[in-house]
Formats: sequence, C-alpha cells, structure tokens
Amino acid sequence: MKKSNSLGILLAGLVFVSCNQATKTASTTASSADTTATVSKKDNVAEFAGEYKGVLPCADCPGIETDIILMSDDIYRMTQKYQVDSMAAFKYQGKGTWNGDHTIFTAIIDGQKNLFKVEKDQLRYLDSDGKPINGKLAEYYVLKKVK
Repeated sequence: MKKSNSLGILLAGLVFVSCNQATKTASTTASSADTTATVSKKDNVAEFAGEYKGVLPCADCPGIETDIILMSDDIYRMTQKYQVDSMAAFKYQGKGTWNGDHTIFTAIIDGQKNLFKVEKDQLRYLDSDGKPINGKLAEYYVLKKVK
C-alpha cells in the first residue's frame, strides 16, 4: 500500500517538476496539442477506447513504462513499471470521468487526479491544471494507441 501511495506522490511530483522546468525555459515552442485533432467521445466511442503505451519521465530511473486501457464504459486499467530491475509493476483500475466536451479523461489514482487529453491515436498526459506539459520532456508525456 505504501508503494502505491508513493507512486501517486511521485507522479504528482513529476508533473510539478516538469511544469516548473517548462516555466524556466526561455524558448517558446508551439504545443503539439494545439495542432493535434482532438477526438470527442460524442463523435465516436470506438475512437478513444483501446490500449495506449509509452514511457513517462522518471526523476531517479530511466523511465516509467505506462500502459493504459480505456474502455467504452469509462473504465480504465493502468499498469506502470519503473525501468529498474527490482521494482514490481503497479496496477490500477477504476471508473474515470470526462470533462464537459468529453475530450479530457480524469482517473483518480491513490487520491491524485491524473488528466489525459484524448487525441487522434494518442493520450496526452496533462498537468494538474489540465494543461499540456511543455518543455524538453513534453514529447514523453504522450502515450500512443496500440490497439
């Protein structure tokens, strides 16, 4: 149980650190989220249901292998494994919620709000304010659809 709580705190810390790094960066880059077509649940449920994979940044390891399965009934399953030999995979499951226009999916994991913007064939991990993470690590906060 303590490992699960630690993971939630670590994820929140990663988002906070990434956001702080983004604000310290002098360069301004256009967010790819602005140019990526957003899929609406209202348009086609089959467009967002599926499996998404990627490797999220990690402060003290090479990365966090992340696998999220979104189902058409708003149920999600998430598995995360730190890319360190001794760490076991953490598994979460629950029923998520959608924002008003059904483009941002929220999963509460260990009491922490995890926000994902549903885009064409990918999920973009958002900061706690629902904004895309910017900076040099921004591309690593995208999970690609595999199924």
